[in-house]
Amino acid sequence: MFAETRARKRQAKSVSSFCDLGWNPNGFAGRCQSRYHVQHADDTQFYAYGDMVKEKTAPREFLRLCIMLLKRGGKTRIICLKNRRALITTAVSVLTYDVVTNLQGIDAGILAHEDNTTTYIYNQIRHLHARVPKELRPALGRANENEMRFGAKYQEEFEDGNLGLMSRISCRTAGGHYPFSGYTLRIAHFSEGPKWQGDKARHADIQMSVLNAIPAQGPSLVIDEGTANGKNNLFYERWTRAWDKKSSPDGIDWHPFFVKWTHDPSNYLPIPKDYEWEAWPRDDQDYERSLRANHGLADEQLLFRRFKVIEACNGDPSVFAQDYPLTPQEAFISHVASVFPQRVIDQQRKHVMRPLAHYQLRLLEGTNEEDATSGKVAWRGNDLVGTPDGGPGISSRL
Repeated sequence: MFAETRARKRQAKSVSSFCDLGWNPNGFAGRCQSRYHVQHADDTQFYAYGDMVKEKTAPREFLRLCIMLLKRGGKTRIICLKNRRALITTAVSVLTYDVVTNLQGIDAGILAHEDNTTTYIYNQIRHLHARVPKELRPALGRANENEMRFGAKYQEEFEDGNLGLMSRISCRTAGGHYPFSGYTLRIAHFSEGPKWQGDKARHADIQMSVLNAIPAQGPSLVIDEGTANGKNNLFYERWTRAWDKKSSPDGIDWHPFFVKWTHDPSNYLPIPKDYEWEAWPRDDQDYERSLRANHGLADEQLLFRRFKVIEACNGDPSVFAQDYPLTPQEAFISHVASVFPQRVIDQQRKHVMRPLAHYQLRLLEGTNEEDATSGKVAWRGNDLVGTPDGGPGISSRL
């Protein structure tokens, strides 16, 4: 018995990737073309997902990153800051379905920010499964309103030892207490984490319960994707740490992926004949000129921006900058309340002078707050040191 336990542990340590378990990442593109069909948002028709990805830069590059990291194995963690309608959620759903239905005993958990989104993601995966060619479609043992179990469907199959995949995909809405309690997850998907109900501590509690359901040994995939919603949330902290390449406290680093709205070729509108460009707020026209000069935006993209500012952003360009960012900084800064419009601040950044010198101050041993504030400090060359009667002071070197 103990020998078998040690053997299982050695086997678990030797399995470092889903590829070791039998998943073929090199065939993923082919399966997207021949097996998986997804509903197009524009005309509600179903198309081969491979064709859809060819047209969309963001999901194509995102999936390329996912496959590269999954081939490496271990604990794969990806955080994606996106714009609206970037189709990243769909990409994660397709990848999750592919791994779960090509391996035995793989459980995946999806957490969305509201019930409607949970239902949408679940139905998307149901439609994906239903359109797989019958001869290639894995047996669906049971399905309810939020979970699909792949495996033997009939009791006779269990009795004959034909258990099938014994894998499942479960969708939940963030907010419930320990949503995947009792599960052993290999894949976790946090959808729109910045918009989950509750405060940052609540978000951390929910995510911790999910991460605790992931085994310490063997491969795993966790994807945290969402649009920005200010800075007071767990997503912002995780994104900033990953983007600045700072190590995670738990030793598992997250790989950042940013999607700017100009990556989507559908984010443009044809220019109507005799369109009046001047019929727009003058200060925002100045900002549009900077977008042309600094980011190379075409007139068709600028017209799309104007359309969305009016249709979806209540006429506020700063809301557009949050939902359709060009840079990560723009996504988070634009949400902060300010007396001055964000576009005005951005326009003035180019006029900010670089400092002539930088200093770093540190309090030396033996210096108290009274010494530091009493004026008992003086310049000596490039150092700021204590005066002779002041003892050790504050020191800095260029």
